[in-house]
Amino acid sequence: LGNYGIWDNAVTVTLQNNNVIYLQGYGKRVFQNNEIIYTKGFRNKQEQQAGVGTVEVVYTSKPLVSLKGISCTYAVNFYEDNAFFVQKCRITEKQKTVLSNISKKKE
Repeated sequence: LGNYGIWDNAVTVTLQNNNVIYLQGYGKRVFQNNEIIYTKGFRNKQEQQAGVGTVEVVYTSKPLVSLKGISCTYAVNFYEDNAFFVQKCRITEKQKTVLSNISKKKE
């Protein structure tokens, strides 16, 4: 859909031999139009530098409220100080419209 923005997370992780036993994090995403979503995510039993987990939208700014409650699968891979993140969600047509409108300028 062409959206971008800033992703800020706080994560706690339990490791054993550099493998993730349990990871839980909370994040804030500010999109290019300054709309915001807050998420919580989970991941377990995988490498520290890469893995697959679940993320749920727990709060949104008002225009994105239809996204609240969406649960998605994500994959992340870290390289140096960067995270490469892919997220796949099943969404309704209404949610697709809301996400598509993020890239439009605010009036």
